Amino acid sequence: MSLANVLIDAYRSLVEDKDALILELGEAEQTRDDLVVCVVDLKETICELEKEKDVLTKKIANIEHERDDLVVVVVDHKETIENFSREKEAQVKRVTEIEEERDDLLVVVTDLRETIEGIGTESNPENTGKGKEGIGFQREKTPYNLHSKYVTVPENWLCTHPGNNGHFKENYQARVQSIQKNKVFAENVTTKKGPGYLVDKKRTYGMAHFLGSCLISWGTRKQNLVALSTAEAEYVAAVSCCA
Repeated sequence: MSLANVLIDAYRSLVEDKDALILELGEAEQTRDDLVVCVVDLKETICELEKEKDVLTKKIANIEHERDDLVVVVVDHKETIENFSREKEAQVKRVTEIEEERDDLLVVVTDLRETIEGIGTESNPENTGKGKEGIGFQREKTPYNLHSKYVTVPENWLCTHPGNNGHFKENYQARVQSIQKNKVFAENVTTKKGPGYLVDKKRTYGMAHFLGSCLISWGTRKQNLVALSTAEAEYVAAVSCCA
C-alpha cells in the first residue's frame, strides 16, 4: 500500500469527521436556541407569577383585615345578645312578679266588690230588720250628706262580719304584706303631686288610702267609706280628710 493511498484515506476520514462535527454543531445550536426560548418564556412566566403573587398577597391582607373586623363585630353581637338575654330574663322575672301581684290584687278587688255588694244589700231599706242576726254591727243612722252615695264601712265590721267576708281586714293585710315584701300602696306625698297621695294635714280627722289601682278608702269623724277610685271619689276623700 502506497503512501498516497494512506494519505487519501486519512483525508477522507478527516472530511467525514468534520461533516459529523458540523452536524453535531448544528444540532447543539438548535438546542441552544430552543433553550434560550424556554428561558425567555420561563422569565415571563416568573414575572407574571410574581405579579399574581403580589395581587394575592394584597387580597390576603385585605381578607385578614376584614376577618379581624368581623371578629370584632361577632364579639360585639355576642355581648349584645348576652345583654339582651339578661334583660329578657329580668323582664320575664318582673312580668312574673307583676302577674302575681295582679292576681293578688284581683283577689283583693273581688273581695272588696263582694263586700261592697253585701253592704249595699244590707243597707237596702227593704232589708231593714231582716237578716241582722250574725251581722256583727249595727247600722248607723246618719243624715244624707256628701258621702251618702259611697259605701259606709264601720270599723268594727271589718273585723267581725261573718260569712265569706269575715275577718276581711286580716286577710287584706296578709295579701298586702305578701306583695312586693310589705310594700305599702299609699305613698306620702304632697297634694300637688296628683292622685296617689296619702292625705295627712293638720286638723285631719281621717286618712285616704288607695287600695291597689281600683279602690280608695277614707275615714271621717263618724264613719269609714270605700269606693271605686274615681276623680269624684278622690275629691270627696280629700275634702273629707282635710276638712
